Amino acid sequence: MSFKINYQTEKIIATFKDNLENLELTKAFFEMIETVSIININYLIFDLTDITSYTIPENYIEKLKLNTQFSTSWNSNIAVIFIATNSEIRQMVTGFINHNEDLKWEYHLFDDMENVKKNSLKFKPTII
Repeated sequence: MSFKINYQTEKIIATFKDNLENLELTKAFFEMIETVSIININYLIFDLTDITSYTIPENYIEKLKLNTQFSTSWNSNIAVIFIATNSEIRQMVTGFINHNEDLKWEYHLFDDMENVKKNSLKFKPTII
């Protein structure tokens, strides 16, 4: 696996590097929600800034929706933040954000952590 998860108060940050394999986002998501109670989590952050390559999986929007729908019943107030510069990842995340009408979580896409912090006042509670 090419990811590391950092558990903090009210937020979880998964940092990925090198090649992002097909199911690694899903594996990281499940590890996050199986390790801590998401009832007290406000943010799930996927830092994908160090990804060198990624291929968008088939039916990724449906798979992501299926993986997150159950978790929203435990905590519907989570903001999911993706940080990415890779064009394939940005395309995937943008597609998901544009088709999340039936999900309760908020989804955001940024190009670096500095922009997350600059926009943190939009989040409740703030991420900083």
